Amino acid sequence: NVPRTWLWQNQPVVQGLCRRHGKEINFLGVMLHRMSANSYSGKQVGALRVAQMAKLMGAQGAIVTRVNVSGNRFVDIC
Repeated sequence: NVPRTWLWQNQPVVQGLCRRHGKEINFLGVMLHRMSANSYSGKQVGALRVAQMAKLMGAQGAIVTRVNVSGNRFVDIC
């Protein structure tokens, strides 16, 4: 069961950040990253790439959230 684009775009966290943009925060956007690597090093590489992109955008923080994730990938997010 793969999450569809609609689920990501209408996620309550994203909707709330969009409403606060320009008032309380400067919401830079959403980066989707599918953690499908089976090895720890593969997951590290993926996470580092996302962090590098956020840094290039000028992000000062991040919120990590999920939609329909379970198992090995979910444990690593926590």
